[in-house]
Amino acid sequence: MEQLPDDVLAMAMSHLSVKDLLACRLVCKRLAGLAQHPDVWRHRSITVHVDAGPMSCQELRLAPCAREIWTSVPEAPAACRHGDLRTTSCAASELAIVVLDVGLEHVAKAVRIVKQQVALGRLRGVSLRLSDSSVVLHSFILPEDAIDLLFWTLASTPGLEMASLGGDLGKRTRVPPGTGQRGTITPSLKTFSCDVVPRPEHFCDYMLAGHAATLEVVHFIRSVVFSGAQIAAPLTSPSTARLLAGMPKLRVLSCPLMPGLGELAACASLRELDLTARRSTQADGQGALELLRHALQIRSLRLHFPLPHDDDDGVDGSEFGAELISELTSSGRSQVETLSIDVMDSQTLLVPHLAVRLPSLPALRHLVLRVVDPAPLVDAISPLTAPALRRVQILDDYSASRMCSHEFLHSRALDALLSRNPLLHVEVEYTSFGEYENTELNEDYDDQCKACQLNCHKELEEDNGGFVGVFAHPTGKCPSPEDHARSDCQWIQINDVQPKY
Repeated sequence: MEQLPDDVLAMAMSHLSVKDLLACRLVCKRLAGLAQHPDVWRHRSITVHVDAGPMSCQELRLAPCAREIWTSVPEAPAACRHGDLRTTSCAASELAIVVLDVGLEHVAKAVRIVKQQVALGRLRGVSLRLSDSSVVLHSFILPEDAIDLLFWTLASTPGLEMASLGGDLGKRTRVPPGTGQRGTITPSLKTFSCDVVPRPEHFCDYMLAGHAATLEVVHFIRSVVFSGAQIAAPLTSPSTARLLAGMPKLRVLSCPLMPGLGELAACASLRELDLTARRSTQADGQGALELLRHALQIRSLRLHFPLPHDDDDGVDGSEFGAELISELTSSGRSQVETLSIDVMDSQTLLVPHLAVRLPSLPALRHLVLRVVDPAPLVDAISPLTAPALRRVQILDDYSASRMCSHEFLHSRALDALLSRNPLLHVEVEYTSFGEYENTELNEDYDDQCKACQLNCHKELEEDNGGFVGVFAHPTGKCPSPEDHARSDCQWIQINDVQPKY
């Protein structure tokens, strides 16, 4: 070991647990010094909260740096001075803070933690999440000065490449225009995410405008219902789409519908679009239709259709889904290579409509489906209708009428699909109704699912929640081996699946 250089030993020690690193410090002076080498720590994540106990203090005392530090405010009392993140010497690349009490005193503590990391010089990403139970459970109104301080800290922290803001402000809290906005921003962000409810649109526009020259990834993320509000609701700011369309480096966008969405067709750099297609009124969807009609630069498209909401004004979501597919395929020149359809309701028109329109997606290579009934689309796939298609993923739609993937594995439909398309790879999120032994669900399904009564593929049930992949080409002779790269997928040759029903 004496002949090994320090950088090789440090690389080996980077794979040790913290407990083992502490033990290394007792072996010799050389290992004691190397236990504090930056290469040993720079890829580690350190969690500082009440459940971590004194271990977090030991980590912070030993570590000169870390990939990420995660903590909550109010934080647990530090076991020693090294555990106080307001004075720590451990420099993190990313900092994640969950604010459990959005009072001004605790927000000020969170701000001091951020400023300490700025002073240490490695900070490139900040994630702030508001999780004050009094807001959600008791409709407590958050103090405006606390929100202003928190937002301004995110906006003013220099040199950040990633900024994320999330959580619930509560039903009664309103974010006034100008909150967190106190001057000109020096552009540096590459990624900006916001899933705050209600969404602070003026602040979001401020961040988009300030970092327009550098932003590459923007997420207005979907989420579940918070405080009776849905983040899937359309954006209302008339400026957001214009700001996004003017970004020279924007590659990835996740967003709900918004006014002027069609302007994004002019964003030549946009390659990935994740669109939450919840339309409250007929007018909400016009920009999305225009965007899909003209944005030939998009290579990856995900269309998410959430459950209808009480204020959706009787709009037919299924009809809108079919309209989106029509516009996407209208020119026959779409360059979409990956198409994901994620449906939370029946969408009775969308899947059959997409089946008819497949030939108008000439570049389609990867199709992802989370739908109640994928059969019309599966039956339509052939080398003539989808010549470039190489991967089909079928995800569990979590509905009461969900497909048993074990039954699909033994189905003649899958066998016929791979016979027609010998270069295709089919991946199915594995959910077998055979696993629900002695339950009402299994009793209701037994008469329909003969495959689950065969008592086969038990190894897949043991790994339930992963994927099973099926292919037709000779084993070990795949013309596109990259399609087998998924780590949580067990692959089966279709001829090894018997019998077929």
